[in-house]
Amino acid sequence: MALVVVVVAVGCGLGGAVVGESVVGALGRAVDHRELVLRALGWCWGGLPYVVITAALVGRAKLTRNVKLALPYLLAVWIGSAALLIPGRYSTLEERFGTAYPDARPLSFGWACGFLSTAATVLLVAIALILFKKLLGSITKRHLQTLNRVLTAIWVVLTAAGLVAALIGPMP
Repeated sequence: MALVVVVVAVGCGLGGAVVGESVVGALGRAVDHRELVLRALGWCWGGLPYVVITAALVGRAKLTRNVKLALPYLLAVWIGSAALLIPGRYSTLEERFGTAYPDARPLSFGWACGFLSTAATVLLVAIALILFKKLLGSITKRHLQTLNRVLTAIWVVLTAAGLVAALIGPMP
């Protein structure tokens, strides 16, 4: 799965230099260049795949076999496609998207808010797991249930904070 993410990310990163301006421009025209909508779409591009992953993990018993097989590839492509919004190593967002820069700016801001809230969640979960293991030594099923509730609450708060920041946060 990681290979799919890497291949799609590299393809979208390289292809973004060629088609990025057109894609972002078309997206901006489709939503009539509304900043709030572009911010929300950016968050959906950068944060929503991880919400879907978490929901799929929680409800995996209810998923059909075909969905269980297809979902990882769909999510890998979705996550990798976000590389389209990343400017090149020696270019800025304005240089990368040219005339579509006014649309790329809120879209990228929303993406960053979604991605950063996800990264913060992963970091806090890792720290919590390490601390939990160190403090308790062994983890029982009851401990895991408690930890799961706490981590789910942290995830919900950070995801909501990322969405709120994407929608109303001041852009740099």
